[in-house]
Amino acid sequence: MTELVDKLKIDLITIRPEQAFLKKLYSHFLREHGEFCSVCNNMGYLLMASFCWNQKRLLGFSPLGIGGWSKKYEYQPGISVTSMQYFFNNLSSELFEELISQPFIEEEIVHNYMSLTDPRQAQIGTKEHQELGNYAMNMIQLPDYISWDLSKMSKVLNEAFGWQQPTDTHGSHFDCRLFPIKEYLKFKKYGLTQETIKNSIMIREGLMTREEAIEKMTLEQTKEPDILNVFLNELGLSRNDVNEQAEWSR
Repeated sequence: MTELVDKLKIDLITIRPEQAFLKKLYSHFLREHGEFCSVCNNMGYLLMASFCWNQKRLLGFSPLGIGGWSKKYEYQPGISVTSMQYFFNNLSSELFEELISQPFIEEEIVHNYMSLTDPRQAQIGTKEHQELGNYAMNMIQLPDYISWDLSKMSKVLNEAFGWQQPTDTHGSHFDCRLFPIKEYLKFKKYGLTQETIKNSIMIREGLMTREEAIEKMTLEQTKEPDILNVFLNELGLSRNDVNEQAEWSR
């Protein structure tokens, strides 16, 4: 990110929740539901919505939030953990109180976004966006407007900006070091991962051949990644603390 903003000559504002609180959330959802991605999915939107709401109050306008999430490639009915209702329904009262006291999180935003099934549904022009009214953030997802060929992204970034993809990251989700853990837990529970779902869709769109997809089956996270133990150690959890039998968001 730093490398890109320097070359594009744009500003970068970074907003982060407290790390101790994030670790509590990760630990809680791993213990209760055997997953942790719902934390990032929902905290990111609450932080962005709080920022937009404050800009609107202070400056009279709401900045445009731009995301790179594609429902075509990433949403898997029954096994996704993006639901805000799921996130809030499974928070303890103590964690909820700590959430609304976080810096950069606005309590009004939290209460208005709690009813959303999926925060990504509240984009500009949707019924949910209208229902949120003054609390809605102006949000668009780039894959709805431009070609979103995942197989070319790292190459484009390399050619345009000299960016090199880290060698220890996943091919299609290189912004998250913990992505292999999510994929492994999903594979253990459901027998497939996001990699297979994404490639299946790309075949149907003519962006990948079936033969190419079969070759990419080696990217399926069928074995426990080394970073799982690193992550659990950081959280102070043991392997037995991860609830692999719990149902994920529906």
